[in-house]
Amino acid sequence: MSQPASFYRDELRRILNEQFFGVSSFIITGASAEDATASVKLLEGRDVTIILTARGYQVRPYCTSGSMYETIESLLRSISPMYASKYQEVLLSKLGQLSQH
Repeated sequence: MSQPASFYRDELRRILNEQFFGVSSFIITGASAEDATASVKLLEGRDVTIILTARGYQVRPYCTSGSMYETIESLLRSISPMYASKYQEVLLSKLGQLSQH
């Protein structure tokens, strides 16, 4: 059973908005009942295309072997050292806020 075209588009937009601290910008560039794509500018200044399908996340041009990622976080950490650093900063900040309560 296929999903409506808006499902993958909306999910990709939502997850990229959640990760916006670790990317410079993004725009959804396409969607169908099987996938959605976004053009993402990494903090390092490189542009990549991220694809969301039922199998997970994939990135171009770095994904020559067809690697799929279960989460957007693991994909971004694998291609962007600056994202990985920001991710750790945000996580430590949130943990610090929890310990103050």
